[in-house]
Formats: sequence, structure tokens, C-alpha cells
Amino acid sequence: MAERGPTQKQRPRKAVATWCCFWSIGIVCCLASARGMAAEGVAKTADGETFSGRLEHIDSQWNLRFKTSDGRRVLPAEDVVCWGKRRAARRAPMVLLADGSALHADVMRLESDHLVLESTLWGRLSLPLAMVRGVVFRYSSEHASADRLLANIVRSDARRDTLFLTNGEEVGGSLAPTVGPSNIRETPLEMFLLETDEGRVFIPATRIAAVRFNPALVREPKAGGLRVTFGFRDGSWLHVAALEEVGKRTTLVLAAGVRLEADSLALLETLTFLQTTGGRVVYLSDLSAVSYKHIPFFQQTWKYGRNQNLFGGRLRVGRELFAKGISMHSTSRLAYRIPRDATAFDAELALDQTAHGGGSVRFRVYLLDANAAWRVAAESPVVRGGAPAVRGNEAALSLHVELKGSRALALIVDFADQGDRQDHADWLNARFILTRSTSGR
Repeated sequence: MAERGPTQKQRPRKAVATWCCFWSIGIVCCLASARGMAAEGVAKTADGETFSGRLEHIDSQWNLRFKTSDGRRVLPAEDVVCWGKRRAARRAPMVLLADGSALHADVMRLESDHLVLESTLWGRLSLPLAMVRGVVFRYSSEHASADRLLANIVRSDARRDTLFLTNGEEVGGSLAPTVGPSNIRETPLEMFLLETDEGRVFIPATRIAAVRFNPALVREPKAGGLRVTFGFRDGSWLHVAALEEVGKRTTLVLAAGVRLEADSLALLETLTFLQTTGGRVVYLSDLSAVSYKHIPFFQQTWKYGRNQNLFGGRLRVGRELFAKGISMHSTSRLAYRIPRDATAFDAELALDQTAHGGGSVRFRVYLLDANAAWRVAAESPVVRGGAPAVRGNEAALSLHVELKGSRALALIVDFADQGDRQDHADWLNARFILTRSTSGR
């Protein structure tokens, strides 16, 4: 009997199987090609260009290689303002370092002069306590509360260790060294021992929101040079002074002196944000202002904020955090001398999240020329909580001002058509751009 060909029912099954095979191969190829690359992000250069791409590689000379729709691009870090978006911390514990970095890791042991940590990305770490400001064990879901807790750890002139308890109380004293369990699989620290004026107190880790180590013993890092802030998917951020590559491993040398080593591909895959400091970009929030004046609408006066909102919290627009920027309330004026080698002023303008969708302001930039005359160099449309403006949860307006022949710059925030109610204005990433020839690494 002759061999029968495939039936009508068999043909579709074979076709489906073949299609599934090609589909699976395609998915595997796509995953393989994305392996070792960061997520897609928007990059902003010092020359005012923006482009979208994935970060493929960072070498020890701070050259950044991006994969874009048009191919590959390599840029020195000093020519890049930022790439991607900085995420808020989503996981705890978060270890706060002396240089302002924040590292997600479990606390395993507290020794007399070291803190022993375990990190998914960085492995086992033993950090000198002189490089650690504190540890956040629990974040409040309310932004203002979370920001206040961070500020209490970072900005303090206390001269002892402090435990911030989950019930809102604070207990001060001297933390004693602890020893982890003796079993083979060591687990995170479950109990802290605090020497107080009244005696020893054992406090379970479950009752602790945060720990602040004695600020007087923290060694402040030296400023200066090129710094690149790395932001990660878990909300960690690291201020990196140098990068080293050996084989398939990358070591980040933080400004505080901490060395962190990880698999190069794993590092890139969890990276979501980069921002440079000390290259061709000079942030106004890192400079001293020449003058500041606020004219109250009624009686309340407002100070301006440097790298923080008007209430001392972190700068937020929508779901995005901003490490650099200036916050001002209407009506106010803030003046700076222009660096000799600066060619332009750039910023992104928005209402801070603390405005809760309210507020109505107008941003203005004035320049002082060689004849000591002020002139309006730029003026924004009204930024308010309704169209066609920029809401507190939408993209910020970009601003660019050429500085040729100017000696000083003044930032003005005026109230618009709603008085000064909720006028929480942010000059995000407000920066001077320097010429290439003067911004060495």
C-alpha cells in the first residue's frame, strides 16, 4: 500500500509546531542580544542633544557606549549630563554611606569598627563604620515621612548612635558589637544592643525603622574630580569616582573609598540611571549664590532649596527622583556669578510633587551683561495644574540659554493666575555648561 501523505488535521499542527519553534528561537535571540545591556533610556548631552538608547558598556576611562536605533555611539562621561531615570528606593534595608550613596543590602553583623553586609549584586561586604552614616530598615509609604527619616540620618550634629523606632521614638546611646548566629547559613541581624545612660537595651530589628551611626565618627570624603552617579533598579544609588575592569568583573570605587565588585553583565542589566558631576557640567546647586530675595504674597517667607524641595525632601516630579536642582517659591530671585568658561545654562522646569497638581508660576532667566545691565534671556509659559501647562506629574519643560558676554545670571519665579498657592517651583538639573578645553578629567 502506498504511504499516505499528511492529513488536513496534521498539516496545521506541523505548521504551528514550526512557527512555535521559530518564535522561540527569536525570543531566545532577543534575550541574548539584550543580555549585558541596561534598559532603554534617554540620554542628555552637555551640548544639548537628547537621544534614546541602551547602555552597553562603560570602560575604565569613563567612555560610555550606547546602542541606539541608528547604531552605536561612544561618548566620554564628561560630555553626558544624564541617562535614564532615577528610581525611588523600593527595597530595604538601604545602607547610607558617607559620600551620599545608598546601597541595598542585608545587615549581617555589627563589629567594633565594621558593618558586615550581604548584597545580591555585590556579595559579602565589610565596610568600615567611618564610611557608613546609617541604615534604613523600613521606608514609609508616605514620601514626606520617608524623606524626613533620610534627612535625620544624613544631616545631624549628634555625637552618639541613634535608633529610630517604628513607633516614632528615638533612642540614643552607643551600639555594641553583635555576633551573627553560629549556624552555617548566616541570617540577617535580628537584635541590636544599645548602651544607654540607663543601661543596656536589647531591641529587635523588627522594631527599628532606621539606625544612625555617630555622625562625629563619619569620615567625610574629599570633593572634586569627575563623579558618576549610578542608579539601580532596586533604588540604590552610588557616587562613583573610578571604575576598574578585570576580565568579566567590574569594580566601582566610590567617592567614600568603598570598593564594590560585581559581574559586569549583571551590573549593566540592573542599571537604570547615570548622572555626571565635575565634567563639563557645573550644577548651580553646588555653587554659592550671590544673592537671594523672596517677596511674600502675604506674610509667609520661603527659603530656596539646594538639591531638595522647599520642605527639605527630595526633588520629585511624578514618579521620578532628581538628585540635582533648585527649589524656589514665588515670588523669588536667586543670582549667581557665571563661571568664566561657561557657554550655556540649561535646566528642566516643573512644579514639584509637593504642589499636588496645584500652583501656577512663570520661570524667567535674567543675564547681566558687560555694561552692568540686566536683560530677560528666557521666559517660560505659565506652568500650572491645567493645560496647556506642565503638571507636577508630567514631563518637565527644557530651558536653554546662551551666556556669551554675560557676567551673572538670575533665576526668577513669579506667581501667575492663582496667586502664590502651591507655587513649589523646581529648576531641575540647573547647570552651567563648560567648554571642552577647560573641563579636564
